[in-house]
Amino acid sequence: LPQITLSEFGGYAGSFATKSNSAVGWYSFSLSANFTKEKWEPLRVLISDFTPASFKVTADIQGTAFHSGDKVTIDTQARLHAGGPYSNAATRITALVKTTAIEPSDTRFSTFSFDSPDGSDAQIYQNEERLNAQGDLTTGITIPDNSIVYGNLVFESAVRDDRGKFVTNTAKARYIGRSRYVGVAQGDWLLTAGKEAVAQGVVIDENGAALAG
Repeated sequence: LPQITLSEFGGYAGSFATKSNSAVGWYSFSLSANFTKEKWEPLRVLISDFTPASFKVTADIQGTAFHSGDKVTIDTQARLHAGGPYSNAATRITALVKTTAIEPSDTRFSTFSFDSPDGSDAQIYQNEERLNAQGDLTTGITIPDNSIVYGNLVFESAVRDDRGKFVTNTAKARYIGRSRYVGVAQGDWLLTAGKEAVAQGVVIDENGAALAG
């Protein structure tokens, strides 16, 4: 987009035309200025396609929980709403590991904080392939080492239709990046100089159970 200049009231009004073949999804507007290295994203819009696709996509992961180094298989299927396969279509497979909060199975430790910050994710795989004549695709990957310690393994299967747009579906499983997790709890919200503060620690396994010793 071109450079913009704010009005005397510190505002700006304008328009942005999307392309007729723009991909469906969220679009963020980014602002930058010559007086700082910071960037802002004041606006996010959703571009939707209200023309229904002639087929639907399903995605299934073979398994419920995985670690780094594990092999994972994702099955993608495209079927016409009228019946029958949507054959030989270009397909994009993407895999992400997304952080989720660690929840101990023992409720006594529900107030403990664990190192699993919300909002972080890592893309670990993306590739474009084609469905077979039956409208099916099986994709296998090995999960690489990454920075996420706990969360969800999310696969997106995106099948391109005859207009060049993608019809998508997702499947997810639990991702376990460590064999154990350390939690810390500090009961007081205010610490006072000269007064002893007490902190508690706990170690849990990948299933949320406390580990002895």
